[in-house]
Amino acid sequence: MSAPITDVLPPKKRRIVDAARQLFLEQGLRATTMEAIAREAAMAKPTLYSQYSNKDAVMSAVIEDIAERICAPFTHALQGDGWVGTRIGAALVDKYVQLGQMIGTSPHADALLNPKHRTSARFQELDAQAENDIAQALKQANVAAPRPLARLICAAAFGIAYRYRDEPAMRRAIIQLCDRLVPNDIPTGTP
Repeated sequence: MSAPITDVLPPKKRRIVDAARQLFLEQGLRATTMEAIAREAAMAKPTLYSQYSNKDAVMSAVIEDIAERICAPFTHALQGDGWVGTRIGAALVDKYVQLGQMIGTSPHADALLNPKHRTSARFQELDAQAENDIAQALKQANVAAPRPLARLICAAAFGIAYRYRDEPAMRRAIIQLCDRLVPNDIPTGTP
């Protein structure tokens, strides 16, 4: 159900972002240097600096790349056809599958997602947007109290995605969550 992801980065920046993401997840944010990023991206340091002025700029590009790769499949699934509960489940599964593929089981992944770390602000924005999008889909489907239900679904799906390391089990659990929480006897048509 995932939408194809279009790469918006030029090839040189793509190499840098991919190399930096790998190093950040292997070594952590503090231990990764611009020199190591340049080496991993197979380019000279001046070339790296011509694209990104410092490690924070590279980190911002990595975070934005991850965000873009999460948003596209989420939006595609949520705007698809079918019952709203199925669409919400598919969107959340796509979000967490993409996130898992991007950051994996790195011991340093939590540094990206930790609310106390400066890099997590973009992920918090994404979560807020996802919750708003789900609330809007529930409202359009005439579900009572869409905002609290969206908040509950998002929080529960986050917990499932965080605890389940097995992708098929995580997928089944999020789908089951949405099947149970979203009413499927919503009247059709306009109110």
